[in-house]
Amino acid sequence: MWLKNEVATTNMKKPILFFLLLIFSVQSFAFEGSYEKYVGIYSWQGAARFRVYIQDSTNQLMISISEEGVFSLVESGADRFKINFPDIGESKNHYISFATKNGIASSMTWNLPSGKQFSGKRIKKLDKYAIDVDSQLNQKLETDDFEIWYALIDSVEARGIFNSFKENYDSLSNKFKLSDLEKLKVKIYPNKLHYAIGINLPDRMSSLLTATEYGPNMIMMGSPRALLNTPYYEMTISKGILHEFVHVLHRNYSDNAFNTGWLYEGLAIYATKCCHNFEPHEIRYFKKKKRLSFKKINSDMMMKKKYEAGPFIVEFIDNVYGWDTLIALMKEDADFQTVLGKSQDEIEKEFYDHLERKYF
Repeated sequence: MWLKNEVATTNMKKPILFFLLLIFSVQSFAFEGSYEKYVGIYSWQGAARFRVYIQDSTNQLMISISEEGVFSLVESGADRFKINFPDIGESKNHYISFATKNGIASSMTWNLPSGKQFSGKRIKKLDKYAIDVDSQLNQKLETDDFEIWYALIDSVEARGIFNSFKENYDSLSNKFKLSDLEKLKVKIYPNKLHYAIGINLPDRMSSLLTATEYGPNMIMMGSPRALLNTPYYEMTISKGILHEFVHVLHRNYSDNAFNTGWLYEGLAIYATKCCHNFEPHEIRYFKKKKRLSFKKINSDMMMKKKYEAGPFIVEFIDNVYGWDTLIALMKEDADFQTVLGKSQDEIEKEFYDHLERKYF
C-alpha cells in the first residue's frame, strides 16, 4: 500500500515539478534578457572605457572600468545598479545608471558618493566585443604578494612570469620604498584580441603593446607565446613584466603618474633596464645637442621621446640629487619647484650640461 501511495504522489509531483521548472526557465530567460540590453562598450574620457557584459559562468552582469578593474553589478532599481566594490562600506556606495531607448541602453553614468559623475555613450559598433574574456583564465599561481591568472595553454609562460616576480618583487618594492601593498593581480590573455577586449580597447588592437599596468594593483597582458622564436619572448617574461610592475609601483604614489611622461617611462626603463634601451649617440636630438624642453618630450605625438630621453633624465636626477629625490618627484608629479626649489628651466639646463659632459 505504501508503494502505491508513493507512486501516486510521485506522479502528482511530476507536473508540479515541470510547472515549476517552466516558471524558473521563463524567469531566467526574462532575467537574462533584461541584462542583455545593457551589454556593450561605453566611452569614458576619450581612451578609457566601460565594458558591460554577462559573466559566462554565473550570468551575473559585470562591469570592467578602465584603470579600475572588473566588478559585479547588483540591481538597485530601474536601470540602476550598485557596483560591488570589495571592502567598501554601505556609506560609500557607487552606482551605475543606464539611459535606455527602445529597450536598449544608449549611455550610462557612474555616480560616485562624492557627487562626481563619469558618463559614457554606448559605442554600438563594439557591441560584439562586450564579452567575458576573464572566465577562460581559470589557472592560478600565487604568493601572499601577487597572483597570476592564465589559461592552461599559457602554463609555461605563466610559470616564467611567476618566477620573475618571485625573484624581483621584494627588491623592486623596497627600492621604491613601498610596503603593505594591495595584492598584485596579473592576467595573461591567450591572444591579443582577448587582451584588447580585457582592457576595453578592441578597436585599438594594432597599437597595443604586449602588456600594460591597469591601475595600482593590476597588470594585463597578451600571451608572450605571440613572441615565440623572437628575442622579445624571453625579454617579456623576465624583464618586460617588471617594467609594468614599476608602473604599478608609481601608481601607488600618484593617480596622475601616467601623465608625468618622461618620469613615468624613464623610471620603468631605468629601474629594470627594459624595454626601450638607447645609447645617447643613437638619439638624434641628443647627438645634435638640441635641447628639447621636458614639456616637448612629453607632448611628442608619437610618444617616442619620453622612452628615449626619460631614462637619461632619471639617471641624471639619481646621480646628482639621489634616489630619494625621484621618490619625491613621483609623489609630486615631477614638480621640480616643490621638490627641489628650482624651476624646470634650471633643471633642464643642468640635465643637458650633465648629459653632454658624460656622454659627448
